[in-house]
Amino acid sequence: MTAPAIRIRPGVTIRPGVTLSGIQLGNTSDTGLSLGSYHFKIDVTGLITKNDFWFGTPPTLNTASMTQVFGGNYDDQSFEVDALSNGGDPVNFLGSLYPTFWVSGNGAVSFGAANDLRNGDTPSAETENNVPCLYMNNNDACLLEIWYTVLGGNLAYKIRGNTNYDNSAVNYDYDIYFYPMGYVDVIVNQEPTSWNVYNDGLGNVKWGVTDGYNWIDGLSDHQSSIGYTP
Repeated sequence: MTAPAIRIRPGVTIRPGVTLSGIQLGNTSDTGLSLGSYHFKIDVTGLITKNDFWFGTPPTLNTASMTQVFGGNYDDQSFEVDALSNGGDPVNFLGSLYPTFWVSGNGAVSFGAANDLRNGDTPSAETENNVPCLYMNNNDACLLEIWYTVLGGNLAYKIRGNTNYDNSAVNYDYDIYFYPMGYVDVIVNQEPTSWNVYNDGLGNVKWGVTDGYNWIDGLSDHQSSIGYTP
């Protein structure tokens, strides 16, 4: 069965499975670091698929051609990102549209409100505040940089920080691509904490997607003490 075409903007149509040629993952030119390329996609229900993209490999994000919207050191606080001011449409996460979203120093990308809770604050910190989140880290960390660009009419962001709240050197770097109808691609360029390959959202999930009440799907058991095996 042929997948239906998805209209991104008037006059621009992309079909799932289309591969963009000449694109390389793990860009190193603007950091001087040897970066990896762990990537995954998220559907409108919050389910995660590892090592896959919605519409073929997206263009690599390089800060030389992006606009910086945040630069500083946020510990235990969030920065609000205005998607409309960044030249895009409201972002769609879990089927709801948000003109703004928040990036927390402690690892959450949250929608509808800021969320600075992290693993260890309370027994179920990530799912007790009624705020949908994508947890890309879950540490007592700090946010250092946020950059954006518009690709084919769709917003893409680069987020950087350090998993140690009192360290101002970048040691994590990931890119988020927002598409219509709730499709999201994520590329993790750099991440110092060990990741498991994939899990199904059961057990002690601490990274992944939450609707604010429950974990929908998870990425890793990044803390060995959790003892979760997918």
